[in-house]
Amino acid sequence: QFSRAQNYVLSFDGVDDYGDLGDLNFVETGSSGEYSILLWLNVNDLSFLEGQELLWILGDEQSGNSGVGFFIHSEYGISAAGGSTWESMGFDYSPVENQWVHLTLQQSNNTGITLYVNGLFVQTLPYLQHSETSDNFYIAKFALGHNRYLNGKFDDLSVWNTAISESEIQSYMSTPPTGSEEGLVAYWNFNENSGTTLTDQTPNDNDGTINGATWSTDAPAITGSGAIDDILSWTSNSSDTSVTVSGLSLTEGETYTFSARATD
Repeated sequence: QFSRAQNYVLSFDGVDDYGDLGDLNFVETGSSGEYSILLWLNVNDLSFLEGQELLWILGDEQSGNSGVGFFIHSEYGISAAGGSTWESMGFDYSPVENQWVHLTLQQSNNTGITLYVNGLFVQTLPYLQHSETSDNFYIAKFALGHNRYLNGKFDDLSVWNTAISESEIQSYMSTPPTGSEEGLVAYWNFNENSGTTLTDQTPNDNDGTINGATWSTDAPAITGSGAIDDILSWTSNSSDTSVTVSGLSLTEGETYTFSARATD
């Protein structure tokens, strides 16, 4: 059996709540402009006010400074800053209201920005590139305002100065970092449940400041059982038309999610 107890999360009201994580300097400290950002997100409200094009998830981008920017666009869904048009910044994915999802935004060797959803590859935008800035890194608020606050909950945010592998992403979904991993710049587990400080769980002391957000126990429930391979495969010239996963222990009345990906 494995389970991850996530007792508390931070809830942002979409009006004026945000988190300030300071100047993280995570892109420049890695190699070849690589980085990875992992988090759990639950968006309470995906409605947009008149003239409101986007809801800010996190980042240090400020209107063309080439920093990291991760947001939800009213038409194109989850997006990364840096394109010449809104469409060019959009991934082929939109979140569902009031549902926890694990997101990973990643830049690898300056070859574009990649999105993983629940540990699985979604899309790479090869024409985007993020660089280091001296600006502060915000969650749930765009640095320059513009009515882009996000109404939702955040949990278990980690920032790396390397492009970690897909298998590592999947592993950290159920087993959080210890804080001493190579390339880990900052990790906030959101388990303080009081005060206005988000405590960095690494030795790097990248503590953040909470502005207005409230603590909540509506945390993502991550549980599973059995030793199951991440990847099962069969060849097209085989007589088998399916594969079977054994060793599962499922509980009646619980909801389970199955993800599949096919490659040639």
